[in-house]
Amino acid sequence: MKKVFLFGIGMLFLISCNSDDGPVQTPTEPIIPVADFSASETDVETGTIIDFTDGSQHASSYEWTFEGGDPASSTDKNPSVTYNTSGSFSVSLKVTNDDGDDTETKAGYINVTDATTPPLAAFTATSTMIETGESIEFTDTSTGSPTDWAWDFEGGDPDTSTDQNPTVTYTTAGTYTVTLTVTNADGSGEEIKTGFITVTDPVFAPVADFSASATTITSGNDITFTDTSANEPTSWAWEFEGGSPSTSSEQNPTITYNNFGTYSVTLTATNSAGDNEMTKTGFITVDMQTASYTVTFTSNWNATNHPINFPANDHFSAAVGMAHKPGVTFFEDGELASDGIENMAETGTNSPLDSEIGAIVSAGNALSFVNGGSLPNGTLERTFTLQVTEEFSFVTFVSMIAPSPDWFVAIENIGLFDNGEFISNLTVDAISYDAGTDSGPNFTSANDDTDPAEPISLITTAPLGNGSTVNPPMAFFTFVRN
Repeated sequence: MKKVFLFGIGMLFLISCNSDDGPVQTPTEPIIPVADFSASETDVETGTIIDFTDGSQHASSYEWTFEGGDPASSTDKNPSVTYNTSGSFSVSLKVTNDDGDDTETKAGYINVTDATTPPLAAFTATSTMIETGESIEFTDTSTGSPTDWAWDFEGGDPDTSTDQNPTVTYTTAGTYTVTLTVTNADGSGEEIKTGFITVTDPVFAPVADFSASATTITSGNDITFTDTSANEPTSWAWEFEGGSPSTSSEQNPTITYNNFGTYSVTLTATNSAGDNEMTKTGFITVDMQTASYTVTFTSNWNATNHPINFPANDHFSAAVGMAHKPGVTFFEDGELASDGIENMAETGTNSPLDSEIGAIVSAGNALSFVNGGSLPNGTLERTFTLQVTEEFSFVTFVSMIAPSPDWFVAIENIGLFDNGEFISNLTVDAISYDAGTDSGPNFTSANDDTDPAEPISLITTAPLGNGSTVNPPMAFFTFVRN
């Protein structure tokens, strides 16, 4: 193989050496470019971008011209052009290389039409929260130049409209949707606002009023008050004269009346529009409770309990007294005895004391004079009936210790009504007193008036006292409610 290769080279050398004119050169043919192009689309709407693609042969440079395009020219091989104006436009491409150039023009190649733009619906309202009977003005704020409007007003009057800016009245409370459809030559658009309008009934200030489950009761009982105010109040302020509690913010409170009397009730009802007050003077009448008691006056005086100088014919005079208001009395420890107390304590007679108690009754401080009867010798107890009321629920009774100079037993200012009700059962020790009108030291001492009279005092000395008191008590009073 090497020999053949060397032989070939030698022959070429010989041939070249024998030529008279030197090496022979073959001439080169020129290659002219051929322009051509295409577009991504040729029929478009304004605002569309078209991509142009070079299809030329043998080109090395490019000069594009785009009638109506943006940009209007380009040297890119494959440019992109936007057409913003409608019309029919030519495109030209000139391509060049070292041997020449060529131009391709396509007249009316690009057809641009105005873009179709359906409207975009939108609207506003002068208010979205109103009261029944009020009107709302709706304003079209759609874009895209609509030419027709179709409104739908749920709950409105009218319920539809073709006006651009309609006015609608709402007569029924509720929450309502509004729909607007707008149209132009290019299409339509719709805006739906669900629950857009809230309509409420008008709020008026309340007109306060109320009722009660009862207007006349006995003390200690309850009354339920019911708000009957007009125009839907949202808060309540009650005032209950004589009631418990005396105020309330409940709509329908229950009140207890523990004391008799005639009382007013006031209600102030309030809502967002204002308030109103109603006072009913003397609206509630609370009657006094009354009670009947069986009273037992029991003797505890005998030789065993009180052996010192125990007398014969021991007894107690009639137990007399009264049912009265608190703090009212016809005798008082530390004060001088009245004529009535002196006669009762020395002789067991009650006519002056009857008159003194009658004066207390006449003044409105006691219910009546009460005579429960005496305890003769050998009588251990006596019962009698006592009437009391809530107003006159305290009792005071006295009875002479007989025989004695001026000694007596008493219960004073004993209350039978507590915490809104009468006590059912009560036993009270009788207290032993010296009336201070007779100076006799023993049960059977002769009458010896104390001059001057001394104040009423507790008995503490013999023969009844033990130095500090009388123990056990001389008598008892027991009260049992009937």
